Amino acid sequence: MRKLNPLVKSIVISAGLLLSSLVLTSKTFASGECTPLYGGGYTCPRSSEIVIDKQIKHPTNDLFVDNLTQFDPKFAPGAEVTFRIFIRNTGEETFDRVEVKDILPDFLSFVSGPGNFDTKEGKNGTLTFTLYNLAGGESREYWVFGKVFASQDIPKDLICKLQNRVQARTTGDRFNEDIAEYCVEKTAGVTKGGLPVTEVPKTGPEAILSFIGLSSLLGAGVYLRKKAANLI
Repeated sequence: MRKLNPLVKSIVISAGLLLSSLVLTSKTFASGECTPLYGGGYTCPRSSEIVIDKQIKHPTNDLFVDNLTQFDPKFAPGAEVTFRIFIRNTGEETFDRVEVKDILPDFLSFVSGPGNFDTKEGKNGTLTFTLYNLAGGESREYWVFGKVFASQDIPKDLICKLQNRVQARTTGDRFNEDIAEYCVEKTAGVTKGGLPVTEVPKTGPEAILSFIGLSSLLGAGVYLRKKAANLI
């Protein structure tokens, strides 16, 4: 076979690439996905994707985090657990319908949240709700509340990597999911003596003022008792 001159070979390859590009571009414009720009070129809409993010409220403050590990504070039996769900359409196309499923983890009972809760779906129940007309670039936020099982229903002193899984699926079958992990501990919030943790005694100026006030009352009481004894 006769070999092509390098220059001719380069011209043939370039022509082929250009032809392929023109074919793809013509198909794209024909489908109405892209819009020609004044002065040349074109712009195409960003492909819409559904993104879902699950966060859990820290057990000792008001911060929401993605996960809580064995090195973080744990939830005690009977404690309320709060989850926050962010759902976002990252493109420009509107999603007419988005179905969200929030699958509860072990040792957590459902308290409240949007939609319908089905105890028969999933190992510990599933919350299902639907979003309508989620526009491109739009985000929505939802809250789900649960309660940790009682102590006698938790088989071990410490259980970690409990996963609350949430899933989102659009009518166009776009799909995304996320989880929030945390730990449950039977002795969380309990002192070594087995008693619940109480409020730490106040220190500083407030404590000093309280002590002064109490001392004044005690002094007044002693004085009145002496006064009454002298009158008898």
